Amino acid sequence: RLSDRLRGIIAERVLEGSYPPGTQLKDTTLADEFNTSRAPVREALYALEMIGLVRSQPSLGTWRCGVDPARLTDAYELRATLEERAAQLAVPCLAEDLLTLSHALADLERAAAAQDAQAYSRAIQRFHRHIIMMSGNREFLRVWDFQHWELRTRVAAQRVSHELVDFIGGHQAALKALTVGDGIGAGQQLRGLIERFLRVHNALQTPPSADH
Repeated sequence: RLSDRLRGIIAERVLEGSYPPGTQLKDTTLADEFNTSRAPVREALYALEMIGLVRSQPSLGTWRCGVDPARLTDAYELRATLEERAAQLAVPCLAEDLLTLSHALADLERAAAAQDAQAYSRAIQRFHRHIIMMSGNREFLRVWDFQHWELRTRVAAQRVSHELVDFIGGHQAALKALTVGDGIGAGQQLRGLIERFLRVHNALQTPPSADH
């Protein structure tokens, strides 16, 4: 869909810095740039607002770029609940599912060692989404996909790029737990990873206190 393509382009510009925080976006200007009507542009911007990359300014008819920390936190708390339960439902696991997770984990380890945030986010997406799929719960997958984690994960990986390696252990432990049929343990590991990210994320939002 055109709105999905526009969403990806605008998100890319926000994430790479072409649209720095505070940049104002007008749907009319974007519609002219992409030679389309305002409807798909607005749809793309609304989707980006939902994941916190832009914020609407209704009285001005514009959107302002910038990640919304509170919205990101809320989304990750929902994700923790979904993934913990998905891991519980995923066992016993099929051999091909465990192999898929192993390949994603290997990519994750390589990306973390190279501090490649984009490759890391792609591997994270494959690993976590596959566990949601393994649950067999179609509503879990629908809700997970609706949150646009392919974009949220890129935001997250960039924000904690200096600590990517520190999150590998939890993924290794989650896969090990799934391999031995311990869905509860795997779910606890996944929740722990998300909670750890939120602690790191929130620490980045808190300015250091001044010494007096």
